[in-house]
Amino acid sequence: GENVNILDLDKVNTCQFEVLILPSMLTDPGFSSYQYVDFMNYSLLPKVLKTSKCLKTESVFINRRGSRKLGINDVSLQQICKQYKFHCLFLEDYSFDKQMEIMLGAKRIVAPHGGGLANTFAFNGSLTELVGTNYSNTCYLDLAMICENNYKYCALPDDSGDLHIDETALRECLKIQ
Repeated sequence: GENVNILDLDKVNTCQFEVLILPSMLTDPGFSSYQYVDFMNYSLLPKVLKTSKCLKTESVFINRRGSRKLGINDVSLQQICKQYKFHCLFLEDYSFDKQMEIMLGAKRIVAPHGGGLANTFAFNGSLTELVGTNYSNTCYLDLAMICENNYKYCALPDDSGDLHIDETALRECLKIQ
């Protein structure tokens, strides 16, 4: 684009920026940092809140359409979520601002591991992460600890990246919230 400046840092000794936004966190991949959470909470979130309002969706089940889908019938999933008073949402259907409103209004979140949990920096409550039995990425545990949220996980059988949960296991995951 016309407004983009690309600097050849090999030719520049010092750079001073009024605002610098990096495309990734200043930490190892798969781990959260206090700096990331501080930046999001104190720099980004106030700008979102100026134009947004908190949605009162106290209990949220974040579903996925892409990888790490749940191997359960969507109708059964919706019925069980409703029984336990969880709103079943696909966060990819919402703008970033709306996702922030959902996170700010939620007190309980259950979700498969994935990008939908990245916005839990704006969440204050209890998180249950659904992970595969062989998965060892602790980034959302780290994020929950940094944000002082209650964290639990449910280890589920996984196949080619998709998680397999039956109705009984889903009920147990929603109950522990």
